[in-house]
Amino acid sequence: EAKGANIQILVFPELTLPLEARIAIQEHLRDEFESESKSETSTHRFSVPIIVLGSFHACESGKWRNRARMVCGLDGTELLICDKRSGVTIPPGLRERIDAAPTSLSALYIDTLGLIAVAICKDFFDGQIASALPAIEPDWLLVPSMSNALTPHAAEAKKLHDRLGTVIAVANQEMP
Repeated sequence: EAKGANIQILVFPELTLPLEARIAIQEHLRDEFESESKSETSTHRFSVPIIVLGSFHACESGKWRNRARMVCGLDGTELLICDKRSGVTIPPGLRERIDAAPTSLSALYIDTLGLIAVAICKDFFDGQIASALPAIEPDWLLVPSMSNALTPHAAEAKKLHDRLGTVIAVANQEMP
């Protein structure tokens, strides 16, 4: 549907695509690219240039991360990895147990789009990432999220957009 609608950036919500699904999507994009490349009439007119494959919990090198991946929709090439920096506290007293991210901020510059930053859910409006975003002045901010209350997201999006003109896309799914 996104390809047919000429969507340029597709962002999946937080906790929607487990690792196996993300790998399958990347492999499908590679296979599709290879098939299209062999066609003499192909123009890749239905490709979505940027896809953020949500975020999901996965254990990597013995550490739990809530990780999103930005890929090139044309061929599945990984463009950026974003780890959630701060876990969410879920009543009563439960906490998302993730290890601190190894990088301080996830951003990528693309000539045709400008600076694209990714922040997962709460990182967008609370903590170090929220403080750093205005300083880097992103042209785009892509936010995979899972929340029943988008009020903090909306308030932060308005501030960032009004101050810097940043285009913010929050892809949210409600909590189960």
